[in-house]
Amino acid sequence: MRTIAFTLGLVVILTVFPAADTRAADDPVDFATVLTSRQATDWAKTHREVGFDLLSSFDYPLNFSWSEARQEPNPPASVLALNGQKVSIRGYVIPLDLDNEGMNSFIVVPFLEMCHFGALGGPNQWVMVTMKGKTEFRGVFYPVTVFGTLDVGEVMIDGYFESFYRMNGTAVYTDMLD
Repeated sequence: MRTIAFTLGLVVILTVFPAADTRAADDPVDFATVLTSRQATDWAKTHREVGFDLLSSFDYPLNFSWSEARQEPNPPASVLALNGQKVSIRGYVIPLDLDNEGMNSFIVVPFLEMCHFGALGGPNQWVMVTMKGKTEFRGVFYPVTVFGTLDVGEVMIDGYFESFYRMNGTAVYTDMLD
């Protein structure tokens, strides 16, 4: 089991930090999605900064048994008011579709320990992000600020929970590029 975990970790590291940049000039990577510090400062003027302290400020009922009556989450008005708003959220990236060109979708979590090998936390402690195009960003082990439009509310697919927070991401900033 340790060998499998080590191998998976090594694959993630090698994928995140490839040995050489072999992209062709016509690859569909949107380099405009990775911001400089000056650009991030400008974007921050048009996006409300939202922290995980607000996003996770309410108890989220976890329904583990099919025999129990389903309990609905009851987020405060301050959380519901974020629906459809331009926001920025700072956290750590868990890639969902990372390859040598970048990624389209990822999860943002408040702590690095909430990763593939740790605990993900409650449904109100992470945000599922989908970028318009592939983002060149690869800094999985560094804090990021993601800019975009936030959708708030449970999404169930075929009776299974998918997410409570989703973001249509437009740009990413990290200090590691400064």
